[in-house]
Amino acid sequence: MTDQQRNTPISTAIWGTFLLFLGLVFLLQTTGVLPWDLWGTLWRFWPVVLVLCGAGILLRGHSFWLVSLVSVVVLGGCLGIALWQHGPMTSSYMRSETLPLGNLESAEVHIEFTAGRLDIGSLSTGSADLMEIDYEVRDGYTTLDMDFREIEDAGELRLSTVHHKVGEDAGADWRIVLTRSIPLSVIIRSVASDVDLNLRRLEVTRLTLDLDAGNCEVVLPSSAGVTSVAVDVNVANVEITVPDDVAARIQIDGGLSLIEVDRGRFPQEGDYFQSPGFESAANRVEMVIECDVGRVVVR
Repeated sequence: MTDQQRNTPISTAIWGTFLLFLGLVFLLQTTGVLPWDLWGTLWRFWPVVLVLCGAGILLRGHSFWLVSLVSVVVLGGCLGIALWQHGPMTSSYMRSETLPLGNLESAEVHIEFTAGRLDIGSLSTGSADLMEIDYEVRDGYTTLDMDFREIEDAGELRLSTVHHKVGEDAGADWRIVLTRSIPLSVIIRSVASDVDLNLRRLEVTRLTLDLDAGNCEVVLPSSAGVTSVAVDVNVANVEITVPDDVAARIQIDGGLSLIEVDRGRFPQEGDYFQSPGFESAANRVEMVIECDVGRVVVR
């Protein structure tokens, strides 16, 4: 038996166990057993990859199952230490910020959100504000960075999370409500978070979602005219609801992913899934979905 033949089962045991470990952690996070912000602690254990490779070299020629057992013990120990370092939830308090609508006729909202929960809804009709946000601060570990610029009658709002201590209980909790009075472009970049977007009553003409690891539920606008939607998914679970009176044309580029489209509402026509009468609909959505690894449902 050659060296290459002896090494192949060992490397298979190490990398197979490592992938199973990652899959188990993601599963426990998507089911709510483990918090998403645990990655702030787990990333510091990256040298364990070198440890496992070294163990594979030292145990070359030994039992496949012995190497697998060593890998499980090492990875399980890392997860246990990470949970111990992560610790229990710390005390928190809420802060609020508002921005007046003024004379704006349109606005672009950029959100960079990491590790936590993000909810977006709508202000009441006739509100004088562009945005109101309630956000949680946990012992000063997580805060909000906000920047607003106004150019003539258009506004640009940028919101991002700031984690002062990586690995602490730094998860964010944001609840944002936006104006119904003007057209909005909403661009969201989310990492390891639970996101709930209820855009039904908003006039969102462009929605861009870049989602890495986490869960996202989206209800699209019901009366915004034409809405352009671009969704990029990587290791995330996404559910998109198109309101009953809104037509849609959906283009999908999927890799190792599970994608479900309600074919009763959106029959497939060539490369698209499209509502009957799409071109003449008063309210319609043009959607492009790219999903490398994950699950996307459109209904």
